[in-house]
Amino acid sequence: PAIPGPIHSWLLAPRLLARLVTHAASQLRRDRARMSEMLRHQEQLIHYAPMVLYTLQLDGRRTSRVSFVSGSIKRILGWERSDFSRPGWWEENVHPDDLRQVKQVLDAAVERHQYQLEYRIRAADGSWRYIYDEGIVGGKHADGTLEVIGAMLDITRIVEARERAIADSRLTTLGRLAAGVAHELKQPLNVIGMAASNGERMLSTLHLPEQQAASIGGKFKRIQDQVQRAARIVEQMGLTGRVATTTNAGFSVQDAIGAAVSLVGSELAISKIRLQMTLSPERAIVFGNQQLLEQALMNLFLNARDAIVSSRAGRAAGEDTTTDWIDVTLKVDRQLARARIEIADTGGGAEADALEKMFEPFYTTKSVGQGMGLGLSIVYNTVSNFHGTIAARNLERGLGITITLPLLEEQAGPA
Repeated sequence: PAIPGPIHSWLLAPRLLARLVTHAASQLRRDRARMSEMLRHQEQLIHYAPMVLYTLQLDGRRTSRVSFVSGSIKRILGWERSDFSRPGWWEENVHPDDLRQVKQVLDAAVERHQYQLEYRIRAADGSWRYIYDEGIVGGKHADGTLEVIGAMLDITRIVEARERAIADSRLTTLGRLAAGVAHELKQPLNVIGMAASNGERMLSTLHLPEQQAASIGGKFKRIQDQVQRAARIVEQMGLTGRVATTTNAGFSVQDAIGAAVSLVGSELAISKIRLQMTLSPERAIVFGNQQLLEQALMNLFLNARDAIVSSRAGRAAGEDTTTDWIDVTLKVDRQLARARIEIADTGGGAEADALEKMFEPFYTTKSVGQGMGLGLSIVYNTVSNFHGTIAARNLERGLGITITLPLLEEQAGPA
């Protein structure tokens, strides 16, 4: 017999309900999977973002408590998340000279509801990093605390580039002044030197007593020595102020070395210094201003010459000076895409303190009047502009300078 309608519907209801529950459970699992995937993507974005994201709870006494910090702090500053969250960490690691300003800006942020500032913070390796910190102050929680949401960006390279640009501008201005002074001093120095030389020659025609002639001749000799000393300073000033007239382009490092050697070769020969060159037969093409690299190499050659001449003062009288040399080597590393210039001399090397500071502006180990301390800092800036590196080390008989420059990718073949 047929089942009455109400009873049939009652029998079908559990099966329909089970299907609905099964469908809802399946939809819920899909929604959870999508939500889990979204959370995973968000966590990856936060972790790998080039900044540190954080939230703070700020109470009425302006005391902050870290409630969240992104894992990127480990990659950017080297600290663990637990370090950043530790009470007092901020005060301990913000640079002492910046801490007062940071506190003042954060205090004012409560009224302004936002803040932007730059300061230095200590990385886990002990180095100082420049940080740009920006955040907003949100609403109050039930416990009366304010929520602060912020982001810290490491701008160390930007700040260093900005400082280099300022230093380069100052050095350029100073260099132009030095070049003008050098140009004006050359002529009177030449006149003084010629007059002293002529006076020394004329002295022999006066038939003066031997002792008197020797005294006057010694004075003429001292005048000539001081003229030569002043001429070397003027020469350095001229190199400092020489302005490049060529633009950036690809050029051969071998050509730059050859041009620099040709310009200082006579100076080295006068000082009885042998120049040895070992250049790779493989073309080393770099991008930049060839004239600037030539000036940098000339500075290094002349510094090596001065060191060698100075070191001779401590040697025994009559010691053979023909063993003094400056060695220039160029190597090409295809695997690293680098050209490496190595310059070695027999000038006795440098003290440990000098090795650390020799590329700083106005640092010099020369006596007063013998140098301005600008040459090596200009060399350092020049190499940096090529995106290269420069380092100094002591060798057995003198100083070793190593310069690395990135090669142009399209270059190949023998020089």
